Amino acid sequence: MATPSFADDADLLTEVPPYLKKLARMVARGFYSTAQILVIDALVRDPCVKEDDLSELLHMDKKMLRQALIILRRDRLIKSITHTEKLEGYDQPKKFDYYFINFKSFVNVLKYKLDHMRKKIEADEKIAKNRQFYKCPRCGKEYGDLDINILFDVVEQILRCTYCRGEVEEDHSLSEAKQRTISVAELNQLTEPLLHLIRQSENVKLAPTVLEPEPKPLRQLVERRGEQMTKTKKNGKEVWTSGPAINIYENT
Repeated sequence: MATPSFADDADLLTEVPPYLKKLARMVARGFYSTAQILVIDALVRDPCVKEDDLSELLHMDKKMLRQALIILRRDRLIKSITHTEKLEGYDQPKKFDYYFINFKSFVNVLKYKLDHMRKKIEADEKIAKNRQFYKCPRCGKEYGDLDINILFDVVEQILRCTYCRGEVEEDHSLSEAKQRTISVAELNQLTEPLLHLIRQSENVKLAPTVLEPEPKPLRQLVERRGEQMTKTKKNGKEVWTSGPAINIYENT
């Protein structure tokens, strides 16, 4: 039986590199709404957070937060685990959903999505180059090449508009306008900052504790930053508050 290599373990990173954090923030800002950006920022800063704690950290309505989490989970950019906790005042343990970013999965999903976008644009470009477009000068109605069968007048051997019966002509200006979609070259240019960060992460090996971080309740998150937490009443409910404000936009 082969002996485990401790050298391999030494290569594992126990912290998320700055460029992976930057990649996550960049993707959020490039493709998602404000609520989803805030969630990604929070999970970059605090690796594994309970849904209720995210709501408190972000001062976000729980319904809005839930919608943001659903979209990010659907797109496989974040993951969740169920954690059982014993709470003060409760006889039975309660289950909570904690959310985190598995950065290895995040990068793989992003690479797949960018490749899918590129292939779709290539296919659209190929179709657009071979398509013809037609327009009736009399009424302005537009047609595509798939409409030829219904436009063709077998008696007069011309194309007739189905609306006003005027003669339909090929419209090169319309054809050019239809083809003015983003090209693969333009896509590559737009996504180059993302691709650069993806290339940086190609050979990165993250420790299991980084890929699947340990759940941390809000109090532990704040205490980790050296802040004091106190209980206060807000709208008749006891809530945790801390000293200095939590800066979820910090770059590291």
